[in-house]
Amino acid sequence: MASRKAASNKRTARSRSPLGSAAGRSSRSAGEWLTRGLGGLGAAIGFALGLIFAAWVLEIDRVVVERFEGRRFRVPSRVYSAPLIVYPGTDWQRVDLSGWLLRLGYREQPQGGDLQPGGYEWHPGRLRVHLRAFDHPLRPEPARELTFHLAGGLIEDIEEAHTGASVAVVVLEPEPVSAFLGKDREQRELIKIDVVPPHLVGAIYAVEDKRFEAHHGIDLQRVMGALLANIKAGHVEQGASTLTQQLV
Repeated sequence: MASRKAASNKRTARSRSPLGSAAGRSSRSAGEWLTRGLGGLGAAIGFALGLIFAAWVLEIDRVVVERFEGRRFRVPSRVYSAPLIVYPGTDWQRVDLSGWLLRLGYREQPQGGDLQPGGYEWHPGRLRVHLRAFDHPLRPEPARELTFHLAGGLIEDIEEAHTGASVAVVVLEPEPVSAFLGKDREQRELIKIDVVPPHLVGAIYAVEDKRFEAHHGIDLQRVMGALLANIKAGHVEQGASTLTQQLV
C-alpha cells in the first residue's frame, strides 16, 4: 500500500512540475498564435479582395454612367458632294442617274405597285422614283414621287407622278464622299425600331439572346447553364452575355 501511494505521489509531482506546465502553456500559446495569425491573414486577404472588387464595381459604374448620361453614340461627321441638279434637257447618262440611284441606296421595286420612299421603277423610256426628303441649306427637298421621261439619252420631261404637273428642276440628294469617325472608329446610322423588319429582330434574338424578353439584363439561368457546360468541357465553350451586357 505504501509503495502504491509513493508511486501515485511521484506521478502527481511530475504532472505538477514547473517544466510540464510550461511546455503545455507553450504549446497552447503557439496554437493560439497560429490560429490568430491565420485568421488575421484571411481577414487581410478578404479585405484586400473586397477593396479590389469595390474598385472594379466603381469603375464599371463610371463607364456605364459616362456612356448613358452623355452621348450614347458618336455619330461620325460626314462630308457630302454637291447635290445633283437635273432638269429637262439634262443628259441622264452623263450625270450617271442610274449609278446615283445605286450609290444612294435606292431599291428597284416590282412594277405596278406603290413606291416606298427610296424605291424606283425603270421602264423603257421612263423612270418612276420616290425621292427621299433631305435638308439642303438653300432648298429643303420634300419626299415626293416623280416620273422622268427619257428620250435620246436626255431627260425629256419631269412630272409629279400623281398629279402630272411638270417640274422645272429637281435637286437630288448629295452623295457622301468621306466621314470623320473619331477615336472610336464608330460608323452608325440611327433608325427607329419601328422600321426594322420583325424577322430581323427575331433573328438577332435567336442568335444573341433567346431569353431577351424574360430577364432584366442578366440571364442568371443562362449563366449557370454556360458555367456547367464549361466545367464539363474543361474549357470555355459557351458564353452567357445578353444583348444588354453587350451594348453596355
